[in-house]
Amino acid sequence: MECRRQWYLRVGLAIIPDCLSTFFLLLLIQWPTDGVKGYRAMHPVALLALSLVMSGVYAAQACLHVLVFSFKEPAYRSEAWEKVECAEVGFQAAFGLLYLGMAGFAGLAAWRWRTGKAGQVGVAGPEN
Repeated sequence: MECRRQWYLRVGLAIIPDCLSTFFLLLLIQWPTDGVKGYRAMHPVALLALSLVMSGVYAAQACLHVLVFSFKEPAYRSEAWEKVECAEVGFQAAFGLLYLGMAGFAGLAAWRWRTGKAGQVGVAGPEN
């Protein structure tokens, strides 16, 4: 039981929500609504929020992973095990950076959606 809890603290806290969100994103991106060509169920602002949340989850998970490894697993100390732990933290940080990149593209999509909705070039304000 202790091994499962440590796995969940080290890896599962970010991977399980990521798997669920990826599954639902695939459904929402591929699912057209209202029969309008080019219109999908996934809203750009929702994608922006999701990518910001998931980048925060991966950043927190990487920090928590370092703490768990430093304080909870001193019995497993070996050079090979430390390399594995560094690789896990590196992958978590890389996934967090990828989600930040996705947030940038989602922000661009949300900006284009707002300007397209307003019918003008530039940022659409409440007066438009």
